[in-house]
Amino acid sequence: MPNATPSSVAAFADTAPAEVISASAEPRTRLWETLRQDRAFKVAILVLVSFMLAAILAPVLAPYDPTRLFELPTPLQPPSALHWFGTDPTTRDVFSRVLYGGRISLAIAFLAVSLALGIGTGYGAIAGYAGGLVDTLMMRTIDACLSVPRILLLIAVLSLWGELSTLSLVLLIGVTGWFGVARLVRAQVVSLRDRDFVFASRALGAAGARTLVRHVLPHLASPVLVAATLGIGHVIIVEAGLSFLGYGVPQPQSSWGSIIRDGSESLQTGSGWWLTVFPGLALILTVLAVNVVSDRLRAAMNPRQLPAS
Repeated sequence: MPNATPSSVAAFADTAPAEVISASAEPRTRLWETLRQDRAFKVAILVLVSFMLAAILAPVLAPYDPTRLFELPTPLQPPSALHWFGTDPTTRDVFSRVLYGGRISLAIAFLAVSLALGIGTGYGAIAGYAGGLVDTLMMRTIDACLSVPRILLLIAVLSLWGELSTLSLVLLIGVTGWFGVARLVRAQVVSLRDRDFVFASRALGAAGARTLVRHVLPHLASPVLVAATLGIGHVIIVEAGLSFLGYGVPQPQSSWGSIIRDGSESLQTGSGWWLTVFPGLALILTVLAVNVVSDRLRAAMNPRQLPAS
């Protein structure tokens, strides 16, 4: 520092560490500030957290056991003070079933997406970092898997196996949902493997696996997080569709899709509208909230995609 006085040097020494810390924390701070000021994100988070808490606290919030049968003049009772969401054709309380059904639907979604993210991230990272023939063979395998529609594959497997347990359903949905994540991760790793920090890690003698895990994978947090939130909404819809078709959650357990299925016949006769409306609203609001959270996260992590206010 030419022509610097001792006081100016001391002042620089005092302020430099704070500036460095501020610069290193700037991306996280900017992300938090962007999301904190985003009304759509806050509303979506509120809706999503509300459904998650309702599902977790279902044993406390549910007025009845979801499998309890009531002695009623007619099985289908409309919403009332005793049964807020009415009853189904077997006299079970729909409100209790919706609460417990949320536990099943959300648990399947989170567990299946976690499994798919683990497989897809590992597969895509290895393919992208290895490159060459290994990358080509692994990606052609992904292309072959993606050529088969997922929903048709699930229906075919479930129809051959018959009724599956909830855990088996989670495994099946998870192992068929990682292909897109693998392609995303592979593309990100390919763009990172020739960066200077990767060359520096290799020059210092770090093994390829250590470089990949310690220096490359942390840069994938943002796209993987967005993919995870999108995947949760998609899996909720897939599970509901399978349960509606009779291939999903086994009885006496219930998910939102199976509750809608129980009310489909009544709806066709013009009665029992509450059997499809209430679980359908829960399903739609949850998926919309998840999609909004994913969209706002993606936009906040890439400020160029933020809409004009």
